[in-house]
Amino acid sequence: MLNKINALLLLLLWNFSFGQQAPSSLLWKIENPNNKNVSYLFGTMHLMSEEDFYLPKEVKKKLLGSKELYLEITEESAKNLNPKLLQNDKVNFILSLDDTQKTTLFQWAREDLMMDENQFQQNFKNAKPFLIYQFILQTSLPEKLSSQEKELESWAKKDGGISILGLETVEEQLSFFDSIGWESQIDLIMNTLKNKSNAKEEFLNLQTLYLSQNLEKINEEVLKNEADIPDFNSVFIEQRNKNWALKLNEKLQSKTLFIAVGAAHLGGKDGLIQLLIDAGFQLSPITL
Repeated sequence: MLNKINALLLLLLWNFSFGQQAPSSLLWKIENPNNKNVSYLFGTMHLMSEEDFYLPKEVKKKLLGSKELYLEITEESAKNLNPKLLQNDKVNFILSLDDTQKTTLFQWAREDLMMDENQFQQNFKNAKPFLIYQFILQTSLPEKLSSQEKELESWAKKDGGISILGLETVEEQLSFFDSIGWESQIDLIMNTLKNKSNAKEEFLNLQTLYLSQNLEKINEEVLKNEADIPDFNSVFIEQRNKNWALKLNEKLQSKTLFIAVGAAHLGGKDGLIQLLIDAGFQLSPITL
């Protein structure tokens, strides 16, 4: 379920001059000029339809040649999440809605989750908006989905010699959502329900852009799709990129890493590619 939220957090772009046309590549080579260490950065789409699932052999080759796999969060971190973090005992979510919002949400819960009025009240009264948002996303996307991150973790586990690490915890991810405020989260839920009929089309369009590796257009699409989230770019993209870059700068000094994050974190002046270049690393695209 937690991976679903990341389904909307995708992709991006280039190396030295972001004013130029960005090359189309999701895989980047990271060279440390101070030694011979070579690491790799891969832009993922967290969830893809099973029939269009894409993870090139070159990605597996580079991963298996690395010592550590860094993901946004690990599967273990998600499994160990304290369920209480998805609840708010201080505020009754249902009571915080006006009559129109409550009716709209209940109609969705009845149609998509088969809930009656009592089940609706019991399940959602102490739920954080984040959790309800996830349920809405689940019922909006194609049924059969696959995760690139799960496949990467599976390859690393089978190899046996690759450590699997997270750039952040699920708790930290939840804190970013909490930071946009309660009323803004409710507005996001209502807007998501309002546009629910378009969600699958938007997802498939984004997937098509991802498969084409048209990084600039992918970034434009992500920001357009997330326009309802206040400060989406600064809170969910830029600030996290800066946190990760600090962590990776230290790790890249002595180890060979394979870093896989949503591709929206790669490009732009505050993207991971530029931040790592600013830290002194040399980055170059790898054709897939």
